[in-house]
Amino acid sequence: MKISPHIDRFGDIRKMLVDYFQKDLMKNDDHVEQAFLKGLRKKFGYPLVIESEEEFFEFTDIFLYTFKFPDNRTIIDRFVAETPRLSPDEKKIVLKWKDPVAGIFEIKELLPDGLVAENLINEVTYTIKHTVIVKEFMNSAVRGKYLQAKIVAAGKDDYIFSGIQTFLEMPENELFKLVYSLQTENPGLAFRDNEERIKQGFQMQEKDRALFIEYFGSDEVLTEGRKLPGLMKDFMNYRLKKVEKPVPEGYRPPEMKLPKDLMKSRDIGIVYDERTGQHFLINYGLILDVFQNADEEKIERFKKDILIYLENQSIAPSILKRIFFRFPQNAEFVIRRVLNRPQFSLKKDFDTLIDELKPSFKGKRILPNFLPISSRVTRAAKPEIYGQSPTKPQIGRNAPCPCGSGRKYKKCCGGPHN
Repeated sequence: MKISPHIDRFGDIRKMLVDYFQKDLMKNDDHVEQAFLKGLRKKFGYPLVIESEEEFFEFTDIFLYTFKFPDNRTIIDRFVAETPRLSPDEKKIVLKWKDPVAGIFEIKELLPDGLVAENLINEVTYTIKHTVIVKEFMNSAVRGKYLQAKIVAAGKDDYIFSGIQTFLEMPENELFKLVYSLQTENPGLAFRDNEERIKQGFQMQEKDRALFIEYFGSDEVLTEGRKLPGLMKDFMNYRLKKVEKPVPEGYRPPEMKLPKDLMKSRDIGIVYDERTGQHFLINYGLILDVFQNADEEKIERFKKDILIYLENQSIAPSILKRIFFRFPQNAEFVIRRVLNRPQFSLKKDFDTLIDELKPSFKGKRILPNFLPISSRVTRAAKPEIYGQSPTKPQIGRNAPCPCGSGRKYKKCCGGPHN
């Protein structure tokens, strides 16, 4: 079987990247070497107990993508910058390797030089080409088989494998439970490359927000933490009555798990933003009052609370935007005093301020709070919706987690928190 020239080339670039890591960085950069050894010891213990070459190879592959230098650049950033043999187009493609596609793939079609497979996590189909022909893999790769793998771009429409590929031998029902777990634990993976799913998610969110407003009379609710469980339970029951598809008699929505600090607070705001979805905010009523009735004494008294809203990365920029532009003159007054910026203009400086105070949101795409899930996944993961009894998913506790984290399933998505 002949490998196409551009795939062969990207196979060579993969080898160049590994050589760059092993022969240049590991030998000449103490920071990289120490981080790699520390990661090895954390995963495999000290002294190291690595059961197979495949485990070590997969660990190295993940390290290539996840390690960051003090300047926040990745190994791939450095490789691209320091490898003059790459063309401009090749550099653009290799830079995409910083974010490989990890998932569980169902083989849909076999090609002479690869395969077509659907990633069940994001429900997107990819064309994956071979850079080397492995007889054992070819013998196992049949239509309908499930494969845990990572892939990276090798052109406009083609991908190549990265790291280890593992065929999953488990009942289909159990596999889809695992898919559901990975989707809900990693929504970014579930929405990746799937614009239609993102669109559907926002449509679901829009309908749910309309129900929220219909039930509460507003997209904002002020309450106390101790009242939250009952409040949300009542809303979820109201939502159930409005769903288009009938649910089995006696079905009850699962209880919402809320953080302890939220439950203890006497001042909670539930905000259902049009774009960023539902938020639960401590001291929201206090912050609204400060911005609505701003004076120097109040600002100084609650400066610490204001700074939490300004700087805490768990509070979305959309919340600040909502408050600031509701009380624009007062917002300028508050910011000028709290941050000592006498020239602050809401109209001219808001975006710059947000980029500075909320760096974790900069350039980050907003995704819907709702994830459309296929019926075959829902039937496996939530059989009670269809009037069936749920069972626990079965997957080897020591097996590598299919989310691509590099950790064992029991220490990742299969841990006690799930």
